[in-house]
Amino acid sequence: MSAFKSSKGYSLIELMTIVVIVGLLASFAVPKYQGYVDKARIARCVAEIRYIQKDITAYFVDREKYPTSLAELGRSQSNMLDPWGNPYQYLKIAGASFTSRDLGGTTYYARAGRPSGPPESDAPREGGFWSGSWFVSEAWAAPDGGGGVVASPRKDRFLVPINSDYDLYSMGPDGQTSEPLTVPLSRDDIVRASDGAYVGVAENF
Repeated sequence: MSAFKSSKGYSLIELMTIVVIVGLLASFAVPKYQGYVDKARIARCVAEIRYIQKDITAYFVDREKYPTSLAELGRSQSNMLDPWGNPYQYLKIAGASFTSRDLGGTTYYARAGRPSGPPESDAPREGGFWSGSWFVSEAWAAPDGGGGVVASPRKDRFLVPINSDYDLYSMGPDGQTSEPLTVPLSRDDIVRASDGAYVGVAENF
């Protein structure tokens, strides 16, 4: 008789049971792992926005003005991509010719840094302006009647700009965005708000 006993193989039912168990364990583990990956990417994005913010501050201290684009910081294009492979978005606000706000289907403009309260549609119109320093024409709002049109800044749920100096943000995992943070496309954005006091997910601001 052989000194070794022949080993029994696994039956089909046992193999199927093992596969089911492994599948169940994977169904619990994969979402948790993806959650950790998402949190890590958001944390990296927040850190990178703060790092770019420091570069912008250094630029401002050196030149007494904000850059018109991130390219002026001297960084390579590869250093300007967020964790999802999309370019970081930047908009200079301070020093721009005017800011804008929508009300009742009408866009109102104000000289940068000089709005005196929100525009009111029923305010008396005088010399082309409504409600203090808010105008119904960008030509009236621009100093000396000149200045180029700038992209509209990011806005909170009250349609008030979230920054007074500049916007800096990532469009988030979906790579899409819209001006108001309350729009579904914007909720996953990683934004700089309150002039840098907040950097994080737009939905949480």
